[in-house]
Amino acid sequence: MLQVAYHKRQTFAYFACSVKIKRSGQQDASGTRYMQLPNQAKRSPSKRVLLLKLTIFGLFLSLAANSAIAEIIEKKSEKTTGKGDEAAQRSGKADKTEKADKTQASKQIQSVGDKAYVLRVKGRALPFKAATIDGVNVLGGPIVFMKLPLNITGYINKGLNEIELEYVSHPDSELLVTVEKRTPGPKSEEIAKIVIPADDSKGEIGHKKLSFNIPEGEETVAIKELSEQDKKSIQNAFGAYYNSIKEHRPDKLKLLYKESLDKERRLCPESVQFFEKVLNKETQLIKNTLIEVPALDLNNLVYAIEGNCIRLHRESNKPLIVSNDFDVSANEVMEEVAKSKVRRKAKKGEAAGKANETGKDPVHSKIKERLVKLNLYLTKAADYSAENPRWILSVPPNL
Repeated sequence: MLQVAYHKRQTFAYFACSVKIKRSGQQDASGTRYMQLPNQAKRSPSKRVLLLKLTIFGLFLSLAANSAIAEIIEKKSEKTTGKGDEAAQRSGKADKTEKADKTQASKQIQSVGDKAYVLRVKGRALPFKAATIDGVNVLGGPIVFMKLPLNITGYINKGLNEIELEYVSHPDSELLVTVEKRTPGPKSEEIAKIVIPADDSKGEIGHKKLSFNIPEGEETVAIKELSEQDKKSIQNAFGAYYNSIKEHRPDKLKLLYKESLDKERRLCPESVQFFEKVLNKETQLIKNTLIEVPALDLNNLVYAIEGNCIRLHRESNKPLIVSNDFDVSANEVMEEVAKSKVRRKAKKGEAAGKANETGKDPVHSKIKERLVKLNLYLTKAADYSAENPRWILSVPPNL
């Protein structure tokens, strides 16, 4: 009887058998008949038994080898799968990190571009001397009243914020100072306010503090420092402004302000309406082909950081651009004044009568004017990046 034991890691066989091979037709003492193997020569029983054992043993060796190979392939497959899973996990983590970075960057851009903080002042003072945030007087100088909201976006920090107010009260007018958060629409949310009664300071300089808290994520981003690339981009914007004047191109000038005006219009439309009037007067002025400007000078420029914008000016308060003297038409008021003076002279003098008799116009409504630019305000473009620091002309924060 043949018995075989098989194990995945070890293959062995043992035999308990008795094999007798005789010629065909032979019988042993018990009467058992034996058959002869075909095409086999006569061999002794011991050799045939050995041959059968070797054949069976070889078969099981082959099975064991195949099993071992299968096991090795399986292990390699497991390792490859494990490495693949690890690589997939690493790739997944990298993708998640990249997406998170993009999302954070998108949120930062959105948070900066989709909200603004403004200071509103209603009433009168004699005067309202200062509104100071972190040592900076955001008013720029003393005022009696303020019609437009003052953009203080770049000065608002996370946590506690304080605005120090310095004023001389008006005897008949209270002073209402409010901080508002603006979102597109625009929608206004009152953050803090203080009411200063009329004649509060009794003719002396009064001091008040307006305090408020800004939660994390609602603060704004102020400019900390400028790189050389930033300054180069600001110079390019200044150069584009200069060229619009030199080439008498009001369309180019309006295009330089378009991006900033579109953004500001969603948050502070009242400021945009006022600035557009100023810009329209400037565009009408530069159409005059008599205007000449000297060569562009990029020396002695000062890049003053004011919250979230840059005020470009020159050292010692020298103008950025000064044109020649040129003739312009007088406005309607000046024309009326000139005409009334001529009428009075016509009644008194004979020269004016002679001028009228010949049909000549005794008044030439021309005055001398000069284009002078002291400051330019610039802010970061929506697609600003460290690799591509693009700056654009912006609406002044303290119109």
